[in-house]
Amino acid sequence: MIIDDTVIAKPFSKELDILSWLYSSGDAKYLYGLNVVFIIWTDGNTSFPIGFRIWKKDDRKSRLDLAMEILKQAKKTLKIKPDYVLMDSFYAAAKLLRCIRKLKWHWIAKLKPNRLIDKVQVRDAFTYRYGNKIGKLTEGIKALVVKDNGHYWASSDFSLTSTVVKELYRKRQLIEEFFKILKSELRIEGCSARNQIAQINHIFLTLIAFCQLEDFRIKKNISTIYKIRLVFFDCIIPKNFNWAFNLPKM
Repeated sequence: MIIDDTVIAKPFSKELDILSWLYSSGDAKYLYGLNVVFIIWTDGNTSFPIGFRIWKKDDRKSRLDLAMEILKQAKKTLKIKPDYVLMDSFYAAAKLLRCIRKLKWHWIAKLKPNRLIDKVQVRDAFTYRYGNKIGKLTEGIKALVVKDNGHYWASSDFSLTSTVVKELYRKRQLIEEFFKILKSELRIEGCSARNQIAQINHIFLTLIAFCQLEDFRIKKNISTIYKIRLVFFDCIIPKNFNWAFNLPKM
């Protein structure tokens, strides 16, 4: 499973109290909209959303708390047993990592260079450009830490090699693709309703549409959701509709 959040821009919906100015790392700027924490499941070939929570700046719950809520719900109601839970450096906080281990799952996360391992910043913990070591992060969390030039990753699974840790973490890119599809193909930012419930319903319907498209893609052995549109116009419509255009002669 993969944890991340995204900013859904709502520049013209000034009357919604759940909106605020938020920094979007994907856009590298501040956007007026709402911040949504998502968790998706993937096997590397297909992806499906597990759940989401809307985060508010003035809310007592942090994005970490919301992510933990989704994880616990996935364990309790969906009985999911993921091989690993992937996340970027923001979500690699001690309480979330502890939560994942309590659920009896393993995690893989990106680390910031100033993250401590055995009370030393990871940037200073390695002699060479590449390497790995087992040590304790903050709050005594034991982890396998991997270095590749100026990049650092950690995992709760000590049996992994450095190469496997990096290969598994690359799958986190799938959630970025998931966000891109929601915004560019399914217009998750397109709802102009001024009602909070309507906005939430729109997110739900967008996720249902994503699941429908992903199911269709798998059944029809189509490589990406982007190519489904080509299949609709090049195959399905011509085969199911005998359209004849009787254009006037010029």
